[in-house]
Amino acid sequence: MKKKVMWSRKHQADFFENLSYLLSVGYDLENALKMVQLLLKLPNQQMMSILAALESGATFSKVMTPYVREELIQQLDFATVHGRLVNLLEALGKRERERLFQYRKLRQVLLYPVVLLILLGFMLVGFLVFLLPELRQLGVNLQLLDAKISWYYLLVFVLIVIVGGCYYLKKQSWYKRLKLLMKVPLIGKIVKLSIEYYICLQLGLLLTSGVELSTIVQRARQSTQDKLTAYIGNKAWKALNNGRTIDQFIMDLELLPKECTLLFTRGQPQHKVGEEFQILAQRKFQVLDELIQKYMTFIQPICFAVIGVVVIGMYYLTLVPMYQNMGDIIQ
Repeated sequence: MKKKVMWSRKHQADFFENLSYLLSVGYDLENALKMVQLLLKLPNQQMMSILAALESGATFSKVMTPYVREELIQQLDFATVHGRLVNLLEALGKRERERLFQYRKLRQVLLYPVVLLILLGFMLVGFLVFLLPELRQLGVNLQLLDAKISWYYLLVFVLIVIVGGCYYLKKQSWYKRLKLLMKVPLIGKIVKLSIEYYICLQLGLLLTSGVELSTIVQRARQSTQDKLTAYIGNKAWKALNNGRTIDQFIMDLELLPKECTLLFTRGQPQHKVGEEFQILAQRKFQVLDELIQKYMTFIQPICFAVIGVVVIGMYYLTLVPMYQNMGDIIQ
């Protein structure tokens, strides 16, 4: 098996954007890849390996496996069915560019609070290691501090619960983990919108390319790289064989966007249904982007609030015993 050499997020976004553009203006895949290599300064060995694999008959998704994320490979795999590689690459490039922007913005938002938290951690260690023993030697009444020790036990308990929860989540099947994540406040919405965007995009590309719904279901069932696609394909196959309609199947499966029922039951031609699915996918991506932007505006204030509480707590635990001790001396 070829060693995984993951490209950076920026390289992945640049690769899909440039490749989709070159293909759209008339380049064939081989020359487009060679041009992308020059533009992005990709290693010669990697590009030679990609071109050699394509010449030997490997699919585009297969040859890209060592270099891009598994999620993208799963989506590229469907391009062998609908044949609309340019459209898919364009959508992937746009989405990866947006995600890169979000990642950089999140890193920028978190940089200052993280630095403050690190400094605060050093202050807390200094307080426990150096200042606390000195206060005890000076005879400062630390009964208040001793009374607050129970909070440390509470913190340890919370950490144990978090670690236990992560261990429990890891032991569950991928589907149970996905359902649990979808129920988590804030995160659940992002996970659900991401799944709905992915499904709508692929369905739209497949249907507008003239691929029959039965072929889509059969192909989804045979998916070996994407457990989610295989799961939905199996469920759809069983439901349709049992005489259930498409809208009934969609309403029963919580992973699918419920707007799909309206698109399938309006009696429009398949090509038109596919176009509306692509519009719905764009809308899902827009809502997802707006939601992430909204959440990022709350991250920095929450971090500063946590830092403020910790700082006030440290001052409280240090100064109150000293003031009490001074009061006892005056009396």
